[in-house]
Parts: sequence; structure tokens; C-alpha cells
Amino acid sequence: MGRSVSRWAFEVDDKRMETIVNGFICVIAIVALGLGARSSEGLAQEPSSVVETYGAWTVQCKQVRNKKKGKSRKTCQMSQEIKQKRTGTRIIMLAISSVDESKFKITIISPFGLLLSEGIKLTLDKEELMSINFKTCLPIGCFSELQLANEQLRPVRSSKTLGVHTVGFNGQKLLTNLSLKGFDAAIKRLQSPM
Repeated sequence: MGRSVSRWAFEVDDKRMETIVNGFICVIAIVALGLGARSSEGLAQEPSSVVETYGAWTVQCKQVRNKKKGKSRKTCQMSQEIKQKRTGTRIIMLAISSVDESKFKITIISPFGLLLSEGIKLTLDKEELMSINFKTCLPIGCFSELQLANEQLRPVRSSKTLGVHTVGFNGQKLLTNLSLKGFDAAIKRLQSPM
């Protein structure tokens, strides 16, 4: 048993070890640069959707692809949703989308249990703005829609609260106030999507 076993299969001197380490560092750097170039290519692409917050308003924009025409277009909407604190149930949601450069579509989704024949009355800082009829009810709530020209939204831009008045099926008058904090910035963003 006079056999000796070496701990290393080969011996490496300091200069050889430095060359190996430097070569390994170069390989890592090349791989990292390649991965960095790929991720920067991904960053250069336009996002498919964007969600931004302006005060009490959320602006959502996304790319919608028309399969028949093979083109995509950007669609945006701004919205505010009021929920019941205890249960998280939606009380009211108001969404605004751009129809064209001078018109906006406003959609209000209200809960069930309202007297539909009374419609909705909107107020700005407690001054009556307009009345809207309910259009239909779907499983997510009852819908009201209207179109407004850009000029008709001017008073909204300088107000603090938008009151949404409804009447419960039992005749009880209900009021939900939406904050207009950030409304002006959100509507400007809506007009210049993504």
C-alpha cells in the first residue's frame, strides 16, 4: 500500500489560475451583455396596456387589435369606482371614454334595487347638471350612458364633487359623491393616449 494519492488531479500555478478566472469573468460579462441587449430590446417596444392614477381617477389604455384589418388601435377610458367599505360591493362606477377628438361617452354603472323610472341626476358641487335615463341592467349592474361634447365637460373640470343621485325601489333618495380631484389631468391624458 505504498501508493500516494494527490489531492489535485493537476496542479495550477498562480498565473494559470489568474488566466482561468479572467476568462470566466469575460464569459459572464458577454452573457450578461447579451441578456441586457435582449431586455433593452423589450423595453423599446410599446406597452400593450397602461394604467395610471390621477387623483381619484384611474386611466386605463390598451392596444386593441382588429383581426380582420390586421391593425391595432389604442383605446382608453378613465374611471372612478365607489365601493362599500365593509363588503367591497360596488356602489357606483363612472367611466369616460373618448368617442372622437371632441366627444366623450360617459357610462354609469349603478347597483340593483333602484327605481329605474327615476333615472340618475348629476350635480356639480350641489348644482344640478343633468338627468340621465337607465339604458339596461346586466348581471354587473344597471347602465346609463350619454355623450357629451368637450365644452360640456368644462364645468366638471373646475368643480370638486360630482353627485350621483338615484332613488331606491322603496322611494329612498340616495346620493353618491365622486371626487373630481385629478379629473382635469385624467381627461387630458384620455385625449392623448399612450
